[in-house]
Amino acid sequence: MIRLWPLALMLVAGCGPKMALYPVSGTVEFRGKALTTGVVAFHHDDGVSPIAKGDIQSDGSFTLETFKPGDGAVAGAYTVTVTSMIPGVGIEGQDADYRPPKPLIPLKYMRLLETPLKATVEEKENSVKLSLTP
Repeated sequence: MIRLWPLALMLVAGCGPKMALYPVSGTVEFRGKALTTGVVAFHHDDGVSPIAKGDIQSDGSFTLETFKPGDGAVAGAYTVTVTSMIPGVGIEGQDADYRPPKPLIPLKYMRLLETPLKATVEEKENSVKLSLTP
């Protein structure tokens, strides 16, 4: 436990290891049209690097962030998930008018182990086009 003190002090002081992040923006289409709501998430294939996420805008565009808006993602290979739903209403089992959320895209795109979407972030500014099919 004594050996962890130097690491703990570095983390508290903000001197921990820094990650190089690269800008990533792009668009999401479903059935050939811009997907207008949802979240894109990049899950690094190394299983260690943090997830980068971006809200889908009304024109189908997104910009990834890892720690702060627009900072990008770590370089490498990614599995990509896209979540896009109409919000539910009420609480299941409590509200008479309860309605569950309704997916706007096939569930396979929302599931990490099923999504066919892949992307690579390079050590430069990156642009990604995601095309979803039924």
